[in-house]
Amino acid sequence: SNNSVRIDMARDLLGSIDPNILPGDSIVFTIACPPPSEPPQLHWTVMQNPTFDGVYRVSPLGIAPTGYVEGVAIDPDCAPGRYAFDFPDENFFFPGDVMHYYIKAGSQTLPVDLSKYGVFGDIHDPMKYHASFTLHGLPSVSLGATGFDQPDILFWNDFANRGGENEWYFALSGAGLHRYIDYDIYYTNNPSSILSNGLGSRATSVQLAGYETLLYHAGNFCDFTLCDFNQLADKSNDIQLLNLWFSQPNKKTFMTGDGILTDLFTHPTTASGTAFAVAWIDCTPIIGRSIYDISGRQHPVAASTGNAPALLTFAGIGGCDEINDFEQFTCGGTPVILNQYTWVVNTPPAVIYRHLGGTTPKIIFAGIDFMYWGTPNFCSTAANVRKENLKRILAAKGIPTGAPAAIPFFARSYPNPFNPATRIEFSVPEAGPVTVTIYNVRGELIRTLVDEPMEAAAGVVRDWDGTDDRGEAVAAGVYFCKTRAGGLAKVTKLALIK
Repeated sequence: SNNSVRIDMARDLLGSIDPNILPGDSIVFTIACPPPSEPPQLHWTVMQNPTFDGVYRVSPLGIAPTGYVEGVAIDPDCAPGRYAFDFPDENFFFPGDVMHYYIKAGSQTLPVDLSKYGVFGDIHDPMKYHASFTLHGLPSVSLGATGFDQPDILFWNDFANRGGENEWYFALSGAGLHRYIDYDIYYTNNPSSILSNGLGSRATSVQLAGYETLLYHAGNFCDFTLCDFNQLADKSNDIQLLNLWFSQPNKKTFMTGDGILTDLFTHPTTASGTAFAVAWIDCTPIIGRSIYDISGRQHPVAASTGNAPALLTFAGIGGCDEINDFEQFTCGGTPVILNQYTWVVNTPPAVIYRHLGGTTPKIIFAGIDFMYWGTPNFCSTAANVRKENLKRILAAKGIPTGAPAAIPFFARSYPNPFNPATRIEFSVPEAGPVTVTIYNVRGELIRTLVDEPMEAAAGVVRDWDGTDDRGEAVAAGVYFCKTRAGGLAKVTKLALIK
């Protein structure tokens, strides 16, 4: 009822003994020997969605955008070195919030590289800080002139920590799409470990209703991609969730993976996987006969058929480190083949498009994951081929691409009043010089926080600790923060209390 988002562990505590899913309430880490002399700490910083400022953020940790919690030893005798870190269940983390965190034990930290900790401003590069130590409250809602807005696209990374992020994010950026504005990210944590934390374990079709397009990335997995509530394995009910979402009008998806169809036809314990593939994709895998098996080529070429949206010809670059078994499949009578393999008997399809007209879903399916799309002549990741093809795919779904979306200018601070520090958040509508300066009530400049060129960004944060440019603490009272970016300026009033 308060719209806050719980922060729980990925793992289901009930396992196969119970059909329900119960995520652990805490985040658990094992601290290697020797044990720390003091309790380890989980440090966090949050880019807070201002939509929920005020009466909503009333958790025991307060409204500060940064802090830490101490770890609690789980069982020092039976499980030495294991610590649990817990956040408030309510009124702390909200849709649109983004958290970076790290673990500190003595002088050691995890992750080791903290240079981008708390740097939220570069929306073009979601990989700035370690993805496994980043939390997103979904959806990224904002209060607009006509009500609440949210991104139209959800990118579901079901191959987390195994690759593909850079390939996808570069293509999204190249298509002019901004994280938090145009697309959100759902990140399945450790997807091959059967933790029951897929999208179908955490979301409902009602919560997904605001997303018009789903981008799905399964990598080279052939097991536990889209799950169907298998009590003996992964209990995420992804198939039921997507069945309900596809049943809503005008939904669109781009699904890619080397073994999705094979998984749907072989691993779900009921007929739900097969029924899903037939109903929505209308394709059937040829089990045990991959494209490599029938062609002998590590980099099979998927030639464009010219059918709209006329994707570029590409090659499957999956054999540089190991040979990928891109799956072979056949289609029913409804899909349109966009790309098909050459140098292979009967030129089987690689990418298909299916739309039955009206408000039925528009589905583009590829039996070779998007991260492996490369150029036909050499082993390359071919970023431009992916970028151009993604632009064509999104354009076919009615999603504008090309020039980046305009970034509205804003500047705000929180907490305010503050003691001892406040966080100043602002946007940079276009690349160019940016200044953030603090003045006292007499108009005297006391602190320059930013004076440098910046790239366009939807949200940049800087902290002011209540000191002047000499590092000396200023007196309690009223101050003014002036932010200039993109030829625009805004002055916000600050109150320092002591």
